[in-house]
Amino acid sequence: MRAVRGALLGLGGFAWVCLGAAPGGAGTWTVAGLSFSDHLGGVKLLAVSGRGTRSDPIVLVEEITGTGPAVLIVTNHRNGGELISPARGFLALSVVKIVLNRGPWRWSGFDLELRALPDRASVYTDGLSFDQPQTFRRTARADRFAQTVQEDEPFDLIRFDGGGVDPSDQLRLDFDIIDANGRPRFYLVQRPVVLLAWPELLPLPQLAALPDQGFAAR
Repeated sequence: MRAVRGALLGLGGFAWVCLGAAPGGAGTWTVAGLSFSDHLGGVKLLAVSGRGTRSDPIVLVEEITGTGPAVLIVTNHRNGGELISPARGFLALSVVKIVLNRGPWRWSGFDLELRALPDRASVYTDGLSFDQPQTFRRTARADRFAQTVQEDEPFDLIRFDGGGVDPSDQLRLDFDIIDANGRPRFYLVQRPVVLLAWPELLPLPQLAALPDQGFAAR
C-alpha cells in the first residue's frame, strides 16, 4: 500500500476520501450516482472517490498485473438506468486515474478506449468521447509519458507514449469523459503496452512460473 498512499497524498484533499471509502459490493464502488466495477477482469479497483467535476474529479486507484485488456464498467445511476435524450442525459466527467504496475513487465505505453459495448469498438453515434466537445478545455496527460495521441474517429482512443512505468511503480493519468447520450452503462478499456524483451531480465524460475499473457509487442 506504500505506492497507493503516495499516489493519494499527491492528490492532496482526495487522500482521506479514498482511504475512507467502502466499496458498494464485491469489486464495485459507487460515488456521486456512478458505479465503477472491475468484474470483467484484468484490473483490480482499490479506491474510488470524487464527483467528476474539474475541482473534484473522479479519482480511480487500481492495479494491473497483466497486459490487458483491463476493463472497468461504468454505470450511470443519475438517469435512473435509462437511455434518455442527450439534452437530459449529458454526462461530463473529469477523471484522475492512479494505476499501479503489479506485473513483472515494464510498460512502454498505455492505451485508454471508450466503448458502448464491451466487445465492440465505439462508433461516432454512441455519444462517447474523451471530451471531443472540449467541455473541460484541456488535453489528456500522463506523468510518466511525454506524448499523448488522441483519436476521436472512428473510435475513441488515447495512447500515452514516450516514457515508461517499471514494475511496482505507478502511473497517473488525467483525462475527461463525455457521454452525450447519457447511456446507463459504458466501458473503459485499458491496455498497458509491454516490451517483449523486458521479461528476460527476470530470473528464469520466475519466468517459468508466469502464465502466457499474449504480449503486446512494440
